[in-house]
Amino acid sequence: MNRIVLAACALPTMLIPLAADAQVATDAASDIECLAASLIISQNSEEMTEAQAMASVMYFIGKVTARGIDYTQPLAVALSDMTNVSLQQTAARCGAELEYVGDDMERRSAEIDAVGETEAQP
Repeated sequence: MNRIVLAACALPTMLIPLAADAQVATDAASDIECLAASLIISQNSEEMTEAQAMASVMYFIGKVTARGIDYTQPLAVALSDMTNVSLQQTAARCGAELEYVGDDMERRSAEIDAVGETEAQP
């Protein structure tokens, strides 16, 4: 029950992170923690929040699987070790990464659009 209540509190932290200058994690353990937090939140959220959390799950599962590791056991450990406090802290860190990556994607998209507009002009 505590995870359900905390998941509802943690998601806004994940979606509106505290650290705007976050860096993208480069280690599997950090990504697996983010995956665990995202899964917990997605399973204990309202429909709209669940959809957003599942997008986070997909992002972090992509990062983990791209490393070619078997994450089954590390994910099970991360899920069982996740406490209310660590869920909030992990959600904040992972949310900051999601915002950082999202901002970078928007910047790159704007650059691509600008190139396309320049090439389309006579």
